[in-house]
Amino acid sequence: MDGAAPTLSPMSTQVPIPLVRRLEPRFVLLVDVAAAVVYGAGAWALFAHKVDSPAVAVVGVLCVSAALVLARRRPMLALLAALVGFWLSPFDVLLAFVALIPAGVCLYVTAARRSRRLRLGALVLALSGAAATGLGDHASGGVVVFALVLLTIWTIGTATGQTRRYNDDVVRHHQRLAEAEVDLARRGVIDERMRIARELHDVLAHSISVMTVQAAYGHVVIDTDPARARKSLVTVESVGRDTLTEIRRLLDVLREDGPGGAEPLAPAPGLDDLPRLIAQTAQAGVHVELTVVGDARPLSAGLHLTVFRVVQEALTNVVKHAGTSRARATLDFRDDAIVIDVSDDGVSALAETLAGTGHGILGMRERVDLYGGTFAAGPGPKGGFRVRAELPIGEASRPWLLDAHAGT
Repeated sequence: MDGAAPTLSPMSTQVPIPLVRRLEPRFVLLVDVAAAVVYGAGAWALFAHKVDSPAVAVVGVLCVSAALVLARRRPMLALLAALVGFWLSPFDVLLAFVALIPAGVCLYVTAARRSRRLRLGALVLALSGAAATGLGDHASGGVVVFALVLLTIWTIGTATGQTRRYNDDVVRHHQRLAEAEVDLARRGVIDERMRIARELHDVLAHSISVMTVQAAYGHVVIDTDPARARKSLVTVESVGRDTLTEIRRLLDVLREDGPGGAEPLAPAPGLDDLPRLIAQTAQAGVHVELTVVGDARPLSAGLHLTVFRVVQEALTNVVKHAGTSRARATLDFRDDAIVIDVSDDGVSALAETLAGTGHGILGMRERVDLYGGTFAAGPGPKGGFRVRAELPIGEASRPWLLDAHAGT
């Protein structure tokens, strides 16, 4: 079982963001104003200048031009402004033709974006404008035509809005499913870890109790009955070995062995395994120059494993992503820390890390953070890719011997 929660790929149900929503608001406003000016000038040149009352014509053209500016932002208010042209059509039916396009645009936007009540209200207002064309001395027989055109536009806008809302609901539904799946996977990881913890507790509690009792009994009878004392020590040894094997089996599901790593039940690798790792990396086509700076210091067993894993994962990334045949690995022993530096001259290892989604990078960072160290991964100062980790050296558990020239 991998300790990390699974990641989900982006959902194909997401609706692409329209281009107009990706533009700056001031730029969109500028486009709308320009369109309104062009439309108003064209409407005046083609129709409005023929209206008997110039004042009525000016009011009608200004209202329909303002409607085009307001259509994206206040569609209901814009619709009222556009319908002024229809309501002024009793003075001259030409104003209805001037207002038809802006009114259609505003009616479409209102029907697509607003609630059902506002959509119905917009339709009633639009039909009232169509009805106004049949009033006054300049009455037109196009009331039905205007009404059908506006009703068609309203129907298309309503259908478009329903489709958009349905797509949004589908996206939100899939997002909730994805979040629930991730949460379920995380809870599964936690439950599995708790199960392992309980099993470890049972194994350790039982085994240590047996070992303690046998050791105490052996201590009591070692002078009077050496044979029984020897038998107690054999029991302690046997129980200890069995317990160690069982613990390794339980923890095996949490191991992160990469290519060339240890077998599931093999002892955890350490710094004395680095020459073997470098030789395996060379077999994969990447020759590693290993350098040890300073005097080799005794390290705890946990630090042994952490340093080995960082170097192993960094070299694995070189093999997989760097596109180069050479790499450099440096271990710098300082007074209170060990610094790990792995770099290459490749060019293609950046994608995984710069995106922040590489599991190997995250794994190395978690290991280093566990020991209070610092970790960095990114482009090297001279190109390529570089992994650098600094681990504080605490009280050591065992020394290690490493030939700095082995495998180079």
